[in-house]
Order: sequence, then structure tokens, then C-alpha cells
Amino acid sequence: MAPPYTRWKGKKTATPLTNKEVNQALRTVSTLVIQGLDATSPEHVRGIIAQIEALPVAPQCGASLRKLRAHERNLQAHARAQGKTAAAVPTGRPAVPAAPPARQAAGQATLRLIDALPRMDLPETIQLWRNCLTTLGDPDRAFRHGDARFLLDAIGQEWVRRRLDPVNPDDYFAWPSTDAKAGRHSIDTKGWLPEGMLQAMGYKVGKTEGLAFGQRKMILAEIFKGQLPPLFPRRYLDEWDAPGTATRLRKLAETVASLTRNAKRRRDARMETAIQHWEQDLRFLYEKFYVGTFRFAWPETSF
Repeated sequence: MAPPYTRWKGKKTATPLTNKEVNQALRTVSTLVIQGLDATSPEHVRGIIAQIEALPVAPQCGASLRKLRAHERNLQAHARAQGKTAAAVPTGRPAVPAAPPARQAAGQATLRLIDALPRMDLPETIQLWRNCLTTLGDPDRAFRHGDARFLLDAIGQEWVRRRLDPVNPDDYFAWPSTDAKAGRHSIDTKGWLPEGMLQAMGYKVGKTEGLAFGQRKMILAEIFKGQLPPLFPRRYLDEWDAPGTATRLRKLAETVASLTRNAKRRRDARMETAIQHWEQDLRFLYEKFYVGTFRFAWPETSF
């Protein structure tokens, strides 16, 4: 399999792009998207779409391309409506040109957020990622779902850029110690790396702070399909591999299964709801992403 970002030499040879080339391509995409959404002719938008599709980072720009194609369709519909209006105007009466389809205020706000992403610290981008999922999970805010998807795509691109560039070590979670602290009679998994990725992305189970099943499904699906923040040491991030891969799904499933087994060993009635949530989420991952696609051994929750 070719590396995530490659240039092709001849017909068969794939050469990995350098970090500098990837960063330049992602910056080019951001600039082109803004130009495309400001364009007033479908031909101009179509040309910008073609430019993005020709870039090696195009597979990571699905939401951006969908946004541009939707804008192109709106412009085409506007042009057709304007033509019908002009044909219906009586002779001798000047036609009043219709205003071009303006982007909604939410779209403008989304573009401003995307422009600000490089200046945000990592926790801010993660919180923004969580906010996007909250919007997507709210049917009453369906009119903003497109913008939320668009912003999720941009956040993923920003995380890729930061992972390739040197980052601030303070952005990392502290690597866990195996030393046990005295004076406590329970296991506190907060801060452990096996749970760290899920916790960082806002995934919570349990009776007190647990999220609804629909929210947990959305977070798990995005963790499997999307980019992850460079919040941990590289050797830990490498264990999660690329989005949508067998390695990513196996790591995600094994993480949830491990948390379930550890909770069962405690034989604590207070963990019953959390265990139910984890097992419910494992079934979701199995049925949604594993069945019919992958063949690795699915993790067990028994011990």
C-alpha cells in the first residue's frame, strides 16, 4: 500500500511526499476552498475543484470538496432561475438581476474558524472537534450539519500538519507511570494512555457522566474514520495507524475491550453501567465497521 501522501513517478512508482510538500499542499487547499466559496460562477468553482482533486492530499479533503460542489450546484440553480426571470420580463421593461446566492452567516463563521485553526492550541482544536459532533448529533441544527462536516475536515488537516511539524511538548499527555500511589483502594484509569485517546476525544461511559449511545457512536465512528490529534507521543499515535484501516479498528476495539475486562475484574457494582456501555459500543463497532470488511480476531471482554 502506498504511503498516505505520495507523488507518482511514471505509472507504477509511488514516492512519499516530504513534510514540507504536505504542509504546502494543505495550505493550498485551504486557500482554494476560500476562493471557491467566494466565487460567483460555477465554472470558476469547477476549476478550483479540479485543482484540489489533482493534489496528493485530495483524499483527506472530502468535506471541502462536497462543500464546493454544493456551492457549484447553488450557482447553477441561481443561473437557471435568473434566466427564467429575464425571459418572463415584458419587452421594454429592464430585468432586475437577482442577487447571487450568498453563503449563510454560519458558513462565514466556519471560514473564520478554519482561518484561526493554526493559531489555536491543541486542546482548543479538540474542543472545536467535539462541538462539531454535538452539532451533527442535533437534528434541530440540521441546517448547520454541512458546516460542521466542513470544519471537521479542516481540523483533521490541521492535525495532520501539526503531527508532521515539530510540536510543543507541553501539548502531549504525560506518559503514565507504573508506580502505585498509596492511600487509595480503587483504580483510577484517568490519564492512562489506553484510555487517553478516547477520553481526549470526549468519549465517556457510566451512570454519572456517561454520554448517550448516539453520542458515543458518533465519537467512536469519527475516531475510526478521521484524523487524530497529535496529543500523545509519536510511538503511541503510530499504534492507531491511518483512518479506516484494520489497525485503527483493532486498536479502538481492543481499547474498549480492555477497559471492559479491567472493570469486570474489579467486581464493583458501580461499574455495571459503564460495562454495559462498553459492550454496547463494541457491538456497534463490530456490526458497523468489522463485519464483511475485516478478518482480524475480534477482542473478547471476558476474563
